[in-house]
Amino acid sequence: MSFKVVIYRDENYSGPSQELDEGSYDISSLTIGNDQLSSLKVPNGLKVTLYSL
Repeated sequence: MSFKVVIYRDENYSGPSQELDEGSYDISSLTIGNDQLSSLKVPNGLKVTLYSL
């Protein structure tokens, strides 16, 4: 079973979103834009690490 993290541009899980499989991503992989992430849903058992440049 594949679990996906969902990132959202706006608060409260709204606005444009993108589903991400397990792995590493750079800014060019994200469709919501640079410095636009406001909320995310992380399934049980997964961990997300965010970095700011």
